[in-house]
Parts: sequence; C-alpha cells; structure tokens
Amino acid sequence: MNTPAKSSNTSTPTDNAPNVSIAVIFHSNYGHTKRVAEAIVQGAHQQLPAAQAKAVDVYDVDWDYLDQADLLVFGSAVYMGSVTAEFKTFMDETSKRWYHRKWEGKWAAAFANSGG
Repeated sequence: MNTPAKSSNTSTPTDNAPNVSIAVIFHSNYGHTKRVAEAIVQGAHQQLPAAQAKAVDVYDVDWDYLDQADLLVFGSAVYMGSVTAEFKTFMDETSKRWYHRKWEGKWAAAFANSGG
C-alpha cells in the first residue's frame, strides 16, 4: 500500500489563512443537501478559522451577503437529471445580478445530491 510522502513543510492549514467570505447556497427537500452544505461550512471553519462561512437556503436568501462573498458554492438535489425547481427559481432571481455583473470575479463551486 502506498502512503503519501510526508511534507517537509511544517505549516498547518491555518497558518496565514486568508480572511475570506463563503456563501453556500442550497435547496434541500428532505435535508440531505442541507447536511452537505453544513458540512462544507464546517470544513471551511476548520481549515480557515478566519473565514466567514454561512449556509444560505434558497427560501431565505441574504442577497447582501451573497454580493459581498468571495466564494459562492451552489448545491441542489437532482431530480429527473436537473436541479430542483426551487433552485431554478433562485437561479432566475439572480438575473439582475448577472446583468449588472455583481458577481463578476468571484470564485464559484457547486455540488449535486442524488439518491438514485
């Protein structure tokens, strides 16, 4: 069994950690996607203690927080090969922000959750 070589770098993930703001926007019908979103927030806090990270449900969007966040992570359950209708509605609600390029230059990531 191969094991990773030990790094001679003794720094920890929290050394010189940047102060970033992370928004994890999600829709979850049964709670599974919400748990993944919360795990991402928890991991961000563990790896980047100075980071401000928060899970944001599409039913209760804090648009100001999303606008100022450095990183946007989008998450949705998958039904019939696509995101949920509620997440699509959220996407439609971002059209003015897209038009005015409010999120231009931000980092982004996404995850999907499917039981099948």
